[in-house]
Amino acid sequence: MRVGNEHERRLNVLPSEVGRLLDTLGSPNDRLWPHRTWPPLRLDKPLAVGSVGGHGPRRSAIAA
Repeated sequence: MRVGNEHERRLNVLPSEVGRLLDTLGSPNDRLWPHRTWPPLRLDKPLAVGSVGGHGPRRSAIAA
């Protein structure tokens, strides 16, 4: 089974800063994930197509 899930979020940063924020996703210095209310997101490697991991019991893979 394959399930698609897309998220949208407004960021209060300049467009030129978005890439730097995304680069932190799943890292120990994550600045995007709602870690105060959700289990931390962990990936097997830096955020890129093909990275796998998840948060809590939920597993996922990064796709284009």
